[in-house]
Amino acid sequence: DYIRAVEPVHDYLTRFSGLIAGDLDPALTKHHIVELKHAYLKLRYLIDAGCIFVGHGLKQDFKMINVTVPPAQIVDTVELFHFKRQRKLSLRFLASYLLKEDIQQTTHDSIEDARTAVRLYRKYQEMQAEGNFQGKLLEIYRFGKQHGFTGEKRPDNLHMESKPAHEGVTGGGDASSGGIGVGAALGGDAMDGDDEGGNNYNKPPPFFVDGELSANAMMEMERIFNSAPPNLGVPMPANTNEWIPAPNAGMFNNV
Repeated sequence: DYIRAVEPVHDYLTRFSGLIAGDLDPALTKHHIVELKHAYLKLRYLIDAGCIFVGHGLKQDFKMINVTVPPAQIVDTVELFHFKRQRKLSLRFLASYLLKEDIQQTTHDSIEDARTAVRLYRKYQEMQAEGNFQGKLLEIYRFGKQHGFTGEKRPDNLHMESKPAHEGVTGGGDASSGGIGVGAALGGDAMDGDDEGGNNYNKPPPFFVDGELSANAMMEMERIFNSAPPNLGVPMPANTNEWIPAPNAGMFNNV
């Protein structure tokens, strides 16, 4: 449905809205035109009927039209494909990487966006069923870090590129040890060394770049995610409900 304009439109912002002159004019449009109150009634009916709303960035949409939807009825792909404290991924980038589709080339098409969001949700369900969603999400963020989050590049259209000089460097043991090496990517002083000229020769790559995880950190997180738990030399109790006493200072006197 397209809502009839009751006031003159001076700029349709076509690049972002996909609307052109005449789209909201009942005498000229080829779309189904409704009045604002009818659109609200229809939307209210869908909410009360328990319909599930699938889209990308729905929080802002609902805020703009001033309606409240129960969280259980919202499937927002911008939240599904998101690491906490990391940037939100655009619909165009996700469609390019996961669906191998190029959308929003010139303008936004609301129907195309809605269909793409539904397909992304189905892709999310597939990855969850296969048990590889977290690893795939890490891969998506790492690719975006290396090639940009614009959606212009994706794995199937990239030419062979040389690997970063620090790829595979964790700075804390070998990858097969099953140990946890996130601290190696943090650049702690304990791992740094200086040569005679005062130059640091063992400082690992930064963990954060411009407030976001670096490509090296993404690789390290993926290695940890896929590696076996470290062997601490102390077998875990068979009964997970068994109480384990906390260590005391005397236990470390001879360490």
